[in-house]
Amino acid sequence: MNKIFFFTFFIFLNIFLFSCGSENKKEKENSNTIKKIKESSGKSDKIAVYYFHFSRRCMTCYAVENETKNILETLFSEDFKKSKISFLSINLEEEKNKELAKKFQVSSQSLIFTKGNKKVDLTNKAFMYAVDNSDKLKEKIKSTIEELKKF
Repeated sequence: MNKIFFFTFFIFLNIFLFSCGSENKKEKENSNTIKKIKESSGKSDKIAVYYFHFSRRCMTCYAVENETKNILETLFSEDFKKSKISFLSINLEEEKNKELAKKFQVSSQSLIFTKGNKKVDLTNKAFMYAVDNSDKLKEKIKSTIEELKKF
């Protein structure tokens, strides 16, 4: 019985430690990307997609983030690889993200697409379709990106 307990504890400890390490790497990448966005604000021909969220998230919140990123990487893989389209997950509760949230007038979970000074808010559609109808979300994201490319 003791061996099973310690083995289980060891497994959970490792999962926790490894998952925390990946968050730090993701946090660093986000921080660097936010700096670049602030520097090039308003004059960029790149499309930036922001998913603003809180620390505590439900299944739908995760689905919006994962589906959006997957759709972008699938439909616009070349643009995504060349950083012509970027995806950034932003935690609203972190102090370093307050300025960006204020810039986009965001105070809750939001999915925002931007190019230069053009902003498109797909929050309602994303939360409506991410879990049960990802094909509709895919269509909406595709048309939004194609429309932003024209600007």
